Amino acid sequence: IFSAQGLIAWAGRYADLAEEQAAAESDPARRAELLTIAQTCRRVPAEPARNFREALQSFWFVHIALHIEQFGWSISAGRFDQYMLPYYRRDLASGALSADQAWELLLSLWVKFMENVDTRVKETTFQNLTLGGQDMDGQDQSNELSTLCLEATVALRFNQPALSVRWHAAIDPVFWDQVHAALGEGSGLPALF
Repeated sequence: IFSAQGLIAWAGRYADLAEEQAAAESDPARRAELLTIAQTCRRVPAEPARNFREALQSFWFVHIALHIEQFGWSISAGRFDQYMLPYYRRDLASGALSADQAWELLLSLWVKFMENVDTRVKETTFQNLTLGGQDMDGQDQSNELSTLCLEATVALRFNQPALSVRWHAAIDPVFWDQVHAALGEGSGLPALF
């Protein structure tokens, strides 16, 4: 409970800072961005995420807190394309988020992953994100967010987050081709399991 309260207070400080910066901002577009940041940080991780932006921010607060506490050893994002997919699909379907906005948010998260490497607080060198795989019935679980994660890694040419793809005999052949194309870019990612 104490740790959770600390994490919520930490998010609140980000909200406070965003509000302070918004009050001093003359550019209306930037002011709106800062107010959105403040609203998001007031919501998560204290409350459940309602959309893709909040889900990404909630994930990031928890991820970075775990890295600070444990020096980043073996703390991975897990099956990111599975647990983020409902938020992504819902926002795109409702029009709450455009494909370009979702792409920008995902790229911003990739930048944050890179910022979490070799800081003065810790020596994080490995943050893995798993893509695809199967569900309990053996059905392929690769999806459009799996593809976007591959594309983000190729576009930015970052080595963080490290990507892993779970191969199985019924993997979607289009996704499997996309995995090969990503490997063909020379980054060594994703790893195949």
